[in-house]
Amino acid sequence: MSNSPLERSHPSTPVPAENPTQHRGGGGMNCLDVITVLFLLASVAIISATVLIINDPAVPFNPFPKPTLPQLVEFPTAGPTTTPSSTPTETVTPLPPTPFPTFTPTSTFTPTASPTITPTLVIQGAAATIDPSLPADAQPGLNLVTPTTEIISAFPFIARDVRYEANLNTQGCQWLSIAGNVTGTSGEPLTDLAIEVIGDGYQKILFSGSAQQFGLSGFEFPVGTTPRRLEFSVQLLNSTGVPISDFIFVTTGETCADNVAVVEFVQTRPYE
Repeated sequence: MSNSPLERSHPSTPVPAENPTQHRGGGGMNCLDVITVLFLLASVAIISATVLIINDPAVPFNPFPKPTLPQLVEFPTAGPTTTPSSTPTETVTPLPPTPFPTFTPTSTFTPTASPTITPTLVIQGAAATIDPSLPADAQPGLNLVTPTTEIISAFPFIARDVRYEANLNTQGCQWLSIAGNVTGTSGEPLTDLAIEVIGDGYQKILFSGSAQQFGLSGFEFPVGTTPRRLEFSVQLLNSTGVPISDFIFVTTGETCADNVAVVEFVQTRPYE
């Protein structure tokens, strides 16, 4: 069967493939090859410089040269010494010291301390009519206080010497207390005055006249249930709580015969 006129006029001839190397301008080096060569040369130069610096750190192109040590200072050596010649010195003999006059102290006057006057309370008729079974404010004619010397006190009340007696209530020896009474300038019992007793862990206030077994102005503070030695302070106060006596220090008795300590306050002058 015969071909068509179109096929006969354009016979199928194979087209040759394009060679990529034809656009490179012949067989010359391109840009990438040049850069590679430059890097190789630089690497060789750096390696060579490093080897030279290791072998001789003093080469001029070393970026980290060794530090220059400071120059040592040389001190001059000691020269010949000369022996000084001895120069005679003048010897001065001191004169003997002039004796000073000896000072003899004269006797000085030493004042002699005057004896301290201790006021003594004298109770009128005490030696003849005192009844030991009665309290002070119940003794007829014994309540007036006549001191032999002037009594110097900042308070209008003073206290007689503490005396001791046995407890007479039903507790007997199973008892320990501080008792007493308060009398005025004429020996009259003074009631409704506050008495404060303070001890170790103990503080209490009672009023005169609250325990009349020690007189019409009597008072009594129970401080224990057995006789023993304890320390207390006793002070008399007025109706407003102002102290009107000094502190009276009391030591309680240690036996059944003295387990009641008696403090008797006596007025020496009027007070407000």
